[in-house]
Amino acid sequence: MRSEWRLATSSLSALRSRSILLALTVALSAALIAAVSCAMHSIQSAARTQAGNLVGSADAWIKPLGTGAQLDDSLSTLASTWPEVDSARGRSEAALSLSAQLTFLEPTDDAATTFRRSTGKVSATAVGIAIADISESDLTLLAGTLPKAKGEIVIDEQLARGLTHRWMKAGRASNLHGAHAANKSLLLDSPPQIPETSLDPAAAEALNARVGVRLGDTIQIAQQALPDINISAVLADPARARALAKEAGIEFSPTNILSIFAKPLDVKVVGIGKSPPFGGRWRCYTTLESLAWITRQKSPGFAQIDLRLREGVNAETFVEAHASELPTGVIMQPSARVTSGLDQNIQASRLGFILGTVMAFLCAAFIITTGMSTGILERIRELAMLRCVGATRAQLARSQLLSGAILGIVGAIVGIPLGLAIAWVLIELIKTRIEVHFEILPLGLVAAGLGAVLSGVLGAAYPAWRAARVSPLEALSIRAAAPSRRGWIALLLFGVACLIVHIAIVTLTTNGQVRFWTYVTLGIPVHFFGYFALSVPIGMGVVCLLASPISRLLRLPRTVVARELLARRYRFGFTAGSMMMGLSLLVGLWTQGAAIQRDWIGKLEFPDAFVTGLNLSERSQELVNALPEVKSTCAITLRKVETDTFGVHALQSYRSTFMAFEPETFFDMVHPQWVQGDPNTAIRRLNEGGAVVVAREFMVARGLGVGDTFQCSVAGKPHDFEIVGVVTSPGLEVVSQFFNIGEDFTEQSLHAVFGSRKDLKAIFGSDAIHLLQIQFNDAVDDEKALARIREILAGAGVLDAGSGRAIKNQILEFVRGGLLASSAVAVAAMLIAGLGVANLIIAGIESRRYEFGVLRAVGAGRWLVSRLVLAEAILVAVTAGMLGTLMGMQGVYAIQRIDELLFGLLLHVRPPPVPIAVGWGLTLLFTVGAAVPAVLRLARRQTRELLSAAA
Repeated sequence: MRSEWRLATSSLSALRSRSILLALTVALSAALIAAVSCAMHSIQSAARTQAGNLVGSADAWIKPLGTGAQLDDSLSTLASTWPEVDSARGRSEAALSLSAQLTFLEPTDDAATTFRRSTGKVSATAVGIAIADISESDLTLLAGTLPKAKGEIVIDEQLARGLTHRWMKAGRASNLHGAHAANKSLLLDSPPQIPETSLDPAAAEALNARVGVRLGDTIQIAQQALPDINISAVLADPARARALAKEAGIEFSPTNILSIFAKPLDVKVVGIGKSPPFGGRWRCYTTLESLAWITRQKSPGFAQIDLRLREGVNAETFVEAHASELPTGVIMQPSARVTSGLDQNIQASRLGFILGTVMAFLCAAFIITTGMSTGILERIRELAMLRCVGATRAQLARSQLLSGAILGIVGAIVGIPLGLAIAWVLIELIKTRIEVHFEILPLGLVAAGLGAVLSGVLGAAYPAWRAARVSPLEALSIRAAAPSRRGWIALLLFGVACLIVHIAIVTLTTNGQVRFWTYVTLGIPVHFFGYFALSVPIGMGVVCLLASPISRLLRLPRTVVARELLARRYRFGFTAGSMMMGLSLLVGLWTQGAAIQRDWIGKLEFPDAFVTGLNLSERSQELVNALPEVKSTCAITLRKVETDTFGVHALQSYRSTFMAFEPETFFDMVHPQWVQGDPNTAIRRLNEGGAVVVAREFMVARGLGVGDTFQCSVAGKPHDFEIVGVVTSPGLEVVSQFFNIGEDFTEQSLHAVFGSRKDLKAIFGSDAIHLLQIQFNDAVDDEKALARIREILAGAGVLDAGSGRAIKNQILEFVRGGLLASSAVAVAAMLIAGLGVANLIIAGIESRRYEFGVLRAVGAGRWLVSRLVLAEAILVAVTAGMLGTLMGMQGVYAIQRIDELLFGLLLHVRPPPVPIAVGWGLTLLFTVGAAVPAVLRLARRQTRELLSAAA
């Protein structure tokens, strides 16, 4: 192998700058894969930690079917008698409203030059958690001790951050989507000493930034006062309300008579606990006695009973053996079954990572193929001479394969550390939002390394074949050979055939699972290779159409550009093809994102406002109805049910949400479009029982319509309902998940069916209220009304309240933020391709140095020759723009046809002009930018230096 090795190294060193660019192309591809894999792994590890926090150390759970319902203590006693159980711990939960009085510096004038000492109240809502033996809980303390006595609580770090002056100043009355507590030292430092006045704005701001609840502070938790008093009767008699307030020792507010129904209880903060990595609901922890006192329960009920099994006991077998002993409305699950959904969805994301890795390195391989093929043509006579002095075909082929392997190895050595550095920076940035730690995924690094080497070898395969076919006699006249017409026609036919197959896969198959797997295994490759094949004929068309006007624009001879590029049609086309991938990804992301915003989220018609909580009651609903701003309310109960309607069954685990309500009230407030059925018939059948209305997505994905049977199951028990209507979704399933962002890792749900609360109670044993849907009177300010709702529902089980318009806007902002983050990958792919373009432009200049020298010798100026190269770069960018846009649009069409069968989404392809224009601009920028250094170098060369290239 010594001769092949020397041929390979001499070949690379002879074209040093171009070899470096090819190696950088591979290195950046490897860096991108390494960065994405490690960043994904770090986030997935945080998600597993989040799921572990939610699941705890229990091997199995006993839970009521309805969130917010309570279990009797007798069930804990029953579970303790089972021989397989080592311990049974009851866990109780309640939504709590907390507040604290803060002392801070407040500006005395608009100019904020003088500050005086002031006090104010900051409020927050949190899930209160109590465990029978809190010393055995999974809570990790950052400081302090566990609560032991009545009135002692531990607050998590996010809640501690919420009970600060900074949070109060921001006007955040809800904990929705709060960022992770970045400054933990604030929670543990001693409180600042606030002076009476201050004349230094910077010092005042610094002091206020440290104002917040600390260990040992007393805060207030709202308790529902006068729970047995009829609200309507009190509201009708203000004098009686004032007397009741005085009797109960509650502050009475003439401007808000409803304030008499809540009173503050003093509790002491004895510890600060660690929050889950992804945040979610803010939490506080206390004893069962304290939680029962706060929520006015005579005896503590349990929201869940955690079971630890004896060593060697199989949780699945245990659950099957004892599930029948539980009463109706109660289920038992092994914790592994709950977390299996997360593991399944992580595996699905890995499939996407594998596909992305293959595509990224295929692009790098194509760039290497084009670059090394150019080198073969430049060195064709040298290779012919080597054949003449005894070199075999195999030696020449192996030398090219070794060259590709060297490029891949160098790319891996440079790219993997670079990718790790990028991933570390990304994780450090993400830490401001979630608690995540940088973790290395060895498999990702192996994929990056092997992919780099394989891309080099595969990229060198065609050049190796060309080198092996070198004939000494043909090599002497190779530059005079005209390019074959048969070649580009064959590429045209092959490319068109690939795209026809791609479209056929997503239109002719009618089974969603078959369509998905056929697309992954065959559709993606033919889509990729089809457009690469078309890059040559499409590039020729672009040259024929635009070479002349661009030549006039740059003051070039009219036919020179077209003649040069058509003579090098394959190099030109494949250069544009390597540049198209990043643009196609950018176009695809923004086209699909715009379709989701427009055709799905944009068509969701939310009611005016929502209130969500763990233990909302009919009394909570009465308090809201008593507000003058409120026109009507509708109580909604949510239940996750198992279906096989949506998703890729081998990769994803999706449930659907059964939403129960009073039919007349609900359809009086919400007016969805009826795709099938009519409201009068549907309301009658819902009231009779055994019927549901389904969202249109069920009809699109599975063809379910009026008269069909909808089957779902809970804890493995199937239930059948008759479908009495199909409607466009009012978006309640989106709202429910919006309020639970940060917690839905173990039970992902998609779309909803709508039934009656009567059925939910009879079949699922649940009658808790999880969501209050609110309709305001006309000319009501949503934010002011919501502020009053939060105030009067303090202590009534509310966790969050938000307006429908604000929720919709935040969901849209979340989608746009995801698009911007994903676009960074597309831009990185365009940058990588830009290096390949630079390589090929340099190669084109080197191969035509003598021609450029002749042009300079007969009178062409320095910059005329440079403008010639610039014109070629512009045409490469235009061709890449056309290919990338077409490829991205076709890819989105295919994805939308898959979404239709897998998720029931009816989306439409509409090209977004602004992102496409930005993508074209970036393509032009990277392409021309890649050409500029070579153009400047060409302009500096002397005529005799160019003419010396004659062979």
